[in-house]
Amino acid sequence: MFLVTLMLGGCGLPVIEPVEYDTAVGDEVLVRFDIGKMSVGKSSISPDEDVICDLNLYAYSNGVLVASEYFEENSWVSLKLLYSHSYNLYALANVGRLYAPADEVDFLNECVIDLKSMSDMGERLPMAWHMEEFVVSSLSERVHIRFDR
Repeated sequence: MFLVTLMLGGCGLPVIEPVEYDTAVGDEVLVRFDIGKMSVGKSSISPDEDVICDLNLYAYSNGVLVASEYFEENSWVSLKLLYSHSYNLYALANVGRLYAPADEVDFLNECVIDLKSMSDMGERLPMAWHMEEFVVSSLSERVHIRFDR
């Protein structure tokens, strides 16, 4: 009888609401970047041409470099960014490690990939991506990167 009472008594248990964490402006959030396929206008490209072997990821806020990382052979990458802040994000793939200048204007004007020849890259093609005015708005922020050539 006690077991039946306990089982029936369980029906009246209070519903536990999910915990919501307060995130204040300026709190650090780990933003995950998922690397997708690049944008391709033709279907006659070699399968090796969409391989991503390395990735440079940069975040600028108010024209200043605030975060950058270099990754090799990952399907996703991450940066620590501040909650409720706005960023211009940039990614360069298959170009080796590139150190970005502290000033975003310099990055946009001077970030030139110096390739002696395409044979330096093998069959990998350099790719780029950017997103302007990205605002970190949640604790589990995800950004999908879709590369262009």
